[in-house]
Amino acid sequence: TVSDGSGAIVPGAQVTATSDATGVVLRQKTTDAGLFSFPAIPAGTYSLPIEQKGFRPSRRAGVVLQVSTPLDLPVTLEVG
Repeated sequence: TVSDGSGAIVPGAQVTATSDATGVVLRQKTTDAGLFSFPAIPAGTYSLPIEQKGFRPSRRAGVVLQVSTPLDLPVTLEVG
């Protein structure tokens, strides 16, 4: 889920998942509920930059995804 500092959801934010091992890049936009999902992403370690106009970019590095294990990764964007 992507939200701002007040807890309000951020729809339409660009979330990019880049595999540290292979360099494969996948992109999703957050839904109207601020959610994002990569349903068919291979297991591995990823970097996740999150961007939305009007906010400072955020980056999560070293995100480890495992087979058949959902990951809850809340992200807070700062206005900027």
